[in-house]
Amino acid sequence: MIPKNEMKQGWYNGFSRNNHVAYWDGDKFQYLRYSFNYYLDTIEHFEDVKESGFDGFVPVDRIERLTPEEQWKIKDEIGY
Repeated sequence: MIPKNEMKQGWYNGFSRNNHVAYWDGDKFQYLRYSFNYYLDTIEHFEDVKESGFDGFVPVDRIERLTPEEQWKIKDEIGY
């Protein structure tokens, strides 16, 4: 689990009741949620809610996003 003081803005694998991937914006996690339709929802870091009993997102590892140029380079290398 990644402590809140080590968080950097970006995407994270982890877990909560409703999702396993979320975006840390520096304050809260944002993620797409489905309940009769898709919508953007937010959730607190687990350290902020552990005493309250509410659901929080537990980040496990950061997802590095590739630029479009990096994606094309990889596709060219594998002949995609």
